[in-house]
Amino acid sequence: MTAHSSGSSQQAELTPLQEECYKLLQDKQYKSSEILARMELSRAEYEGRDARVAWSLLGECAHATQQYNRAISYYRRIQYAFVSGVSVSSQRLYANKYRLKEAQCLQALGNVVEASSVLERIPRSDRNLTMHMLLGSLYLASGRNSSACECFLESLLLNPFAVEAIEWLAVLGAERQLVLDAISTGLTRKNNELGGRRDKDSSSSLMISAVNELVDAHFSKHRHQTALALQLFTKLERDFPNNVYLLLKVATLQVSQTQDTDLVKYVSPLLIVSC
Repeated sequence: MTAHSSGSSQQAELTPLQEECYKLLQDKQYKSSEILARMELSRAEYEGRDARVAWSLLGECAHATQQYNRAISYYRRIQYAFVSGVSVSSQRLYANKYRLKEAQCLQALGNVVEASSVLERIPRSDRNLTMHMLLGSLYLASGRNSSACECFLESLLLNPFAVEAIEWLAVLGAERQLVLDAISTGLTRKNNELGGRRDKDSSSSLMISAVNELVDAHFSKHRHQTALALQLFTKLERDFPNNVYLLLKVATLQVSQTQDTDLVKYVSPLLIVSC
């Protein structure tokens, strides 16, 4: 078994004690994992080894048991640790991983401004989809809507199928063409990464078409073009039948538009799912 936690380009072999800690963590035996992780920390410090794996384990146990302040203290130790023999760039990427975890804990504690400042220390070029989406939600919570839009657009560049980002951009009144351009660029990047294979895949064409239709549907809804939004969501529901997400959108629009008895058609499947 190997660990990605060394911060180096090569995967480091776990010690037997570390392996057992991870197994217990995966089995949600947090107390046992914490006890063994403390034993591992003692050995690492005694032998002069890198202690970051032990700190990571202790942080994960604290995070999982909602001891957020304790988790933050371990995640910060990892971020500021210097390990000889490991490149600066590798250590920076490793530290960024735990900045994300620190920000998640701060968000759970309700410290949204501090959480966003932690993520802001990660260079934009180093942020992944999770980081951009979390930072966008933190900006929303603190009323920084313009900055939130930037994060959600960046999310679509990384993954054009991040539908939640599309929804938020529509809610925030972003420019529709900017959203479509970000999706187009993201799709091109994905296709290039796959060697152009998606150009020949009919199922991929359906997905791409659906994403663009979702943009139109959400933007129509939030521009109060209810009839058009209903038409678009209804078409999507026909392409992806009995989809709870789409059924809810159609039902909501039906309610806002009319009390027509056709509403039963969309609400009934939702009642079955919720039972």
